[in-house]
Amino acid sequence: MSFESVLSVDMKKPGFGSKAYVLTFKDFLAVTRNNISREKVDRYGAALYNKPGEFHSTFYKDELAVRYIAQTDVADEIVMSIYEVSTMSLCAARFAAWNTDVESAFAKFMALFKDPKNRNFEVRVIGLQNNQKYGALYDILRFSASRKLPILEVDLFGGNIRHVALDAKTGMSYNMLLENRLYKPGELANKALVQAAASQQAPAAGAAHGAATTAQH
Repeated sequence: MSFESVLSVDMKKPGFGSKAYVLTFKDFLAVTRNNISREKVDRYGAALYNKPGEFHSTFYKDELAVRYIAQTDVADEIVMSIYEVSTMSLCAARFAAWNTDVESAFAKFMALFKDPKNRNFEVRVIGLQNNQKYGALYDILRFSASRKLPILEVDLFGGNIRHVALDAKTGMSYNMLLENRLYKPGELANKALVQAAASQQAPAAGAAHGAATTAQH
């Protein structure tokens, strides 16, 4: 039974989306994907980074080509990639909701290949947080089914912030370590909350500093 079929069935079950949901081949991902340092990602050419609402593609022809497409601080969004094995070609998009821009980006990528029906494509879908709406998954399944694209990895929901690097040489996905070290359970989520709180307090701190400076004069 294909992953897309399993996902389609599981999405109709009570409680879907309330906890981490992973579908992958045992010898590829097991429980968690492999780690890679940000230093290594950036070392292989100028890595491409997808900000929210962006997409990039790369063709890994040689060691001088861009190898990785990375996404940092992925929370309530989806990272979806399409990889063509024989040409080592990768397209990845980061989006909060499926729209015409996302569909057009993937359609244009696939149009680059002659006779796409005989190509070896792989789809990966990563992202979202627990108890979040997941309507975009229905669009992803529809798009994949219409083009007969097999889904090879599904990593959805949970409570952690994700940093994901996609490798155009191997097609694999990695957990990208921003500080080149492993994180403790929940550390990324806690760190994101601290940073958000600090950014909200920054204007007040700046105003206080300005008043103190004026008083000294």
